[in-house]
Amino acid sequence: MKSAEHRLKEWFSLFDKSIVKELDFSPTSLVHAENILLSKFNTKEELRKDENWDFVFDWILYVGEVFRINDNIRQLEWQRNEKLFPILECSNYSNSRVDVSKKIPVLLNKRSGDVLMNYYIKNTEYFKENHLTLRKTKSTFYDKGYSYQYFLLIINDNFDFNSLFKCIKPNLELKYNNTIISKTENKISIELESDYSFYLQFDNRETVLIESAEFAENYKGNKEKTIISKCKERIEFWGEEDIKGAYINHYLGILEILSQNPEILIFDFKKGLFFDE
Repeated sequence: MKSAEHRLKEWFSLFDKSIVKELDFSPTSLVHAENILLSKFNTKEELRKDENWDFVFDWILYVGEVFRINDNIRQLEWQRNEKLFPILECSNYSNSRVDVSKKIPVLLNKRSGDVLMNYYIKNTEYFKENHLTLRKTKSTFYDKGYSYQYFLLIINDNFDFNSLFKCIKPNLELKYNNTIISKTENKISIELESDYSFYLQFDNRETVLIESAEFAENYKGNKEKTIISKCKERIEFWGEEDIKGAYINHYLGILEILSQNPEILIFDFKKGLFFDE
């Protein structure tokens, strides 16, 4: 199966540039997407013809991508049944399904042009209000089976992830010979000479602030709870699986370097304590 990106690129080629310009993956573009379908089909019978299957499939992909890209709570992923149109779901939440195909009969019948936008608003608002009770796990990070897992809570609203990278890179290279430290937009990789790696992943989703408040509420140490509860950004630190503990000294050394940064608090979320306690 072609990727969603590839399929949508081909789908966009069917339209004039003026129409494609309106399909910018913003929530408001759902109005334009709905009008495209309404202008092409008058009945469900027309839409269900075999020659129209690819068009409808790609239209559903576009609408779903609008949901996926603009959702700051769920990490929606495409699910495909060969006999059905694709749906979106997030494994970390109950009732997370986004099934665009079910809205097609409604919008063809109403022909009001606002069915998709209303669906988007109701679906996203529902999760903003109820995601704490719908959440199956506190974080996708908790259950990945990695070693040396910590959260680096960021206490400075003006924190710069790139500056952190520039600061720790020379220190790590000096401390560990032949270590490769690289960075993408939101992730730092620390690859040791032995091919074992540690990672730092920047996270500023809405759920970070919610979980910071939970950490503060359950915290029993001496740090100021109000500072902890207000952390709306963090860095997730982990190493590859290390059952025998061969890299425990390396992880301690890396955290020691990171602990020198006054903008972060290194939190052991499993024990509910900080690195310096």
